[in-house]
Amino acid sequence: MNTQELAKTLDIAPEKLSAWIKELGITFNSDESGLTVVPEAWIAYFKQVKALFNAGKKASDIRKAVPMPEPPPAADAPNAEAGANSRQVLQETFRQMEMRIVSMQFHLKNTQSEMVKEQKNLAKVQKQVEDLTRTVDVLQKNLSGSQKTNETVNQFLNRYWLYQALTVAITVLLVLILGRLFTPPVPKVIPPPPVASASPNAETGSEDFGSPDNTNASPSPSASSLP
Repeated sequence: MNTQELAKTLDIAPEKLSAWIKELGITFNSDESGLTVVPEAWIAYFKQVKALFNAGKKASDIRKAVPMPEPPPAADAPNAEAGANSRQVLQETFRQMEMRIVSMQFHLKNTQSEMVKEQKNLAKVQKQVEDLTRTVDVLQKNLSGSQKTNETVNQFLNRYWLYQALTVAITVLLVLILGRLFTPPVPKVIPPPPVASASPNAETGSEDFGSPDNTNASPSPSASSLP
């Protein structure tokens, strides 16, 4: 099994197991994927090592107290060559991963720049919206004032004919009053007094019925009264 499987069996972190192996000075072979291969004979050994490490013992004391199983066989040439190839593959994989990380960082930086630009544009748009909102408020206030003015004008127009009739009546009254004040009085015509006329029937002593005022006229003087 590899170190990850052994760490799972021991219920510890793989990093802790790798640190124990390094402190104890144990060397194991690696598989094609680069993972350390631990023989199953070492499972019991590492269980004892875990108990001692948990008890606070040092690595030097554990090496003396717990005997190691038979050492793992030395890696032969094919295995060594396979391990070298595996390391090259792993290194190439790491290099590609680093390139991908650099590319992702570059794209992330560009994305952040674009986000900053978009945030600035959004701030400008928000400012424009606020300006438009204020303008709309002013227009609404002006519209309300215009509506009130229109209502006042309509009320005035509704009463215009009444005002005009009153104005005409007042004007006529003023003209009449001024005409009375500045027009001279008409002189009173006195009729002339009636003039007595000699009647042709005076000698006969007959009354003249041709005159409409014969009843009120004074008697005509006779011929005997004349000198």
